[in-house]
Amino acid sequence: MTGVRFSQVNDNQLQWTLVSKTARFEEGETRIYFYSPKMDLFKDNKLTSKLKSETGFLNMIKKDAQLEKNVRVESNTDGMLLLTTRLFFSSEKNKIWTDDAVTIFKGNTVTQGRGFTANPDLSEIAITQQETTTLGGK
Repeated sequence: MTGVRFSQVNDNQLQWTLVSKTARFEEGETRIYFYSPKMDLFKDNKLTSKLKSETGFLNMIKKDAQLEKNVRVESNTDGMLLLTTRLFFSSEKNKIWTDDAVTIFKGNTVTQGRGFTANPDLSEIAITQQETTTLGGK
């Protein structure tokens, strides 16, 4: 399939959209596989975060997603940027997480760690192992 778009709406509130240049659906599976997926997350019908990666899949029954390879999360609410190699999203829990290494940029601060869980807008983040560095400004 090409030019694919999926959305989830609960109680007339847009929760997320996922668009992909191409997608593949295997007969008998509940997953749709994406190439160059872009996922937008919403709260109160307002865009809170943009996610993108090289590949990923959506479980059509659970409405959960997994993004892989050069995953990038940009928070629209506070300008935070998160980079990792694999990221999971749960519609039911409304959380994103990974057990992999993460790098978070916010202003002059760089936080690196391994394993994190967050709200989709990155407003609440829990990092399992972290190291924070403040960069000197000019």
